[in-house]
Amino acid sequence: MARLCDVEEASHPSRRRRCDDCAFRRGTLPNQTAVTVMNALKCVIERDPFYCHKGVVEDGEPRVVCAGYEILTAGGGDRP
Repeated sequence: MARLCDVEEASHPSRRRRCDDCAFRRGTLPNQTAVTVMNALKCVIERDPFYCHKGVVEDGEPRVVCAGYEILTAGGGDRP
């Protein structure tokens, strides 16, 4: 998934950049955590938003969609 995200990010430089420790970035702790990677993959497949761990949090809930998720879903967070 990280490799696909690398290719898409390079092909579309105008898109929002991933965090240095993004789950969609190879070698990061979140990317090496099976539960996080599987959750991210499930979100991409089902087109359910995957939220950034650094996003604005209101009432304990994240509010910013992960840039890696946006890259792989062409910016889509809404279900088709």
